[in-house]
Amino acid sequence: MEVIADYNKDFYAWLMKNADLLRQHKFNEVDIEHVAEELESMGKSEKRIDILELLEDSPSLHHELGERITIAKARLNAEDETGIDKNEFPEICPFTFEQLLKKDFLPE
Repeated sequence: MEVIADYNKDFYAWLMKNADLLRQHKFNEVDIEHVAEELESMGKSEKRIDILELLEDSPSLHHELGERITIAKARLNAEDETGIDKNEFPEICPFTFEQLLKKDFLPE
């Protein structure tokens, strides 16, 4: 079954596909067992996932996260931590998404 393969290969894509099937009332096409499993898991505990682990489990998120990355919150956090006005920090992130994901990345 294609949906199960997607579940094991790309969780986010599987999730979006099943959400769409539910909205279209195509209940016979929904991966019921895995949906039920995920709902049970959500109910038992909240899980904080490292961003790299999340991207490993759901490769299709990489593109979406790259497009949506903003530094407004980072500017506010930097202002809080350094005492430097947030307007002194760049409005657009000067680093690529790939650089930000590297554990050993240090800006020059």
